[in-house]
Amino acid sequence: MERSPWIPMIIGVAFEIVAVGLIAFIPETLNYNGSLSPNPRRSSTGSSKSLKPVSTFGSLRHRVHDSVSFLICDARVVLILSAFGVHMLLQSRDVLLQYISTRYQTSLAIATVYVSVRSGLVLLLCLIVLPAASLFCRRRYGPNWSDLLLSRASAAFIALGFLMIGLAPNRSLLLFALVINSMGWGLFSFLRSLLTSLVEAHHVARLNTFIGIFDTIGHMIGSPLLAMLFRKGLDLGGVWSGLPFLLDAGIVAMIGITLCGIKIHS
Repeated sequence: MERSPWIPMIIGVAFEIVAVGLIAFIPETLNYNGSLSPNPRRSSTGSSKSLKPVSTFGSLRHRVHDSVSFLICDARVVLILSAFGVHMLLQSRDVLLQYISTRYQTSLAIATVYVSVRSGLVLLLCLIVLPAASLFCRRRYGPNWSDLLLSRASAAFIALGFLMIGLAPNRSLLLFALVINSMGWGLFSFLRSLLTSLVEAHHVARLNTFIGIFDTIGHMIGSPLLAMLFRKGLDLGGVWSGLPFLLDAGIVAMIGITLCGIKIHS
């Protein structure tokens, strides 16, 4: 960035093109379980019935109720699903860049290096640390308890990391806070896995749809909220300049407390 802002932008676009190209190698899974169906004819008949057009308001209401009934039946699903509504608040990269640059009186280029350090740690975490921890916990406690325990631990790391980011008086402590924060970055992956285990197999697609809806609502609310808190924090000055991250710490702490109250079968 010190040489030219176009250099990282062009490199970033090149990496995105490579990532999009990898989509061509993803295998088709539409009929992956077709051979496992005991009665293909019955399965196809059932699917054709489900595709009939809705003719009355009553049938539409029935289908809507049928689509959300699996959420109402289990309060744990609703509680965990609601966490995805604040997902955007944790994806505070742009605010973090401005916060580092403003509070510690440094350039955006240097601030980007700090954020990139966290991104590198998250990559290392997802490739090595989390798979190893998940494998160990699944063998010891089973898949459901493993996801729940790792979700609790991840929430604790993220909340502590955000709290330290908001209070760090210098860049050295800020870097340490980013390390702590990155250690919990698998939280929503574990929550998604835990949610999947709490619903029946034929509800998984609907569940992911609801996760997407909550995530989108979180983006609509979270972006202006973080910007407003950042502006308010700058007006207050001092410790309050980290107001967005103090809020993030409080929200994730509430998620962690909620997870501690959730019980599942072994």
